[in-house]
Amino acid sequence: MTIHFLKRDNEFEATPFEEYEIHDVEEMKSDEAWYWYERDIYDGCGYILFRRGNKYNLYCCNHCSCYGPTENLKLEECEWISREKLFNNATEELKEEIKILYEAAMKDVR
Repeated sequence: MTIHFLKRDNEFEATPFEEYEIHDVEEMKSDEAWYWYERDIYDGCGYILFRRGNKYNLYCCNHCSCYGPTENLKLEECEWISREKLFNNATEELKEEIKILYEAAMKDVR
């Protein structure tokens, strides 16, 4: 599995996942994943875009101090859809949040 860490231009510190968080991502048995993540003092935010073949899934990494960004990863419960459908069905706000992931996936997977 290939995992890509991307940095957004934002006021928060872009932070790669810790080793145990990377392990959680690898457990999802995807072919590839792109993510951005920003940690603050007590919380964090970000998204992971997963690819299995030509289907995609999006996971929100937002959390408070009680949980980490990957603690609730359970993609087997979610529907895997085309990259275009995922992006086109997103709200305008979500599109802005995941645009960097979508563009990276467009370059890496043809």
